[in-house]
Amino acid sequence: MSIIPYFIRRRYYRFCLLKRFMKYPYWGPWEMVEPMLEIPFEIFCEYYEKQDIANIGRLEPCEDDPSPELTEFQNKTYDTKDRLYKWWTEDYPRRQEELDCLEEEWGLHFTFWSAPYKDNTECRLFCCKSSRYGAYLFNLLMEEEQKFEEEKKQALFDLIEIRNTLWR
Repeated sequence: MSIIPYFIRRRYYRFCLLKRFMKYPYWGPWEMVEPMLEIPFEIFCEYYEKQDIANIGRLEPCEDDPSPELTEFQNKTYDTKDRLYKWWTEDYPRRQEELDCLEEEWGLHFTFWSAPYKDNTECRLFCCKSSRYGAYLFNLLMEEEQKFEEEKKQALFDLIEIRNTLWR
């Protein structure tokens, strides 16, 4: 049991998390899409690194174990924690970079501009031009973004499922 009261530790934890969140630039509340994913994973990574979860040995089942299913469950949660940490620190940035490159490549083959209507009113008409390759890249980009969104959703669900095991 810690001798530092919880209300002081709570402020310290908030300060530590604030330092981690400072690396993400957000301009307004309309950008809440990304923090809804990033904040839980940053908290999880803080826990994972501070508790040194990667170096915790797996529990070995023994014959006189009163609850072998508990041992198996604990080992599965360690595996899930390892997988989620690896996904967030390695796979997520790599996938994000791949999508950014694909979007940049699509942007080279797609142009749009605004032009006035024929009667020269203040309303403007948005025109676009895309090649067949640009249309292919757009379809590929949409498909990959959909897959990535499913990955993000599944990872967040997995994190929510193990939240009650994070005290161990």
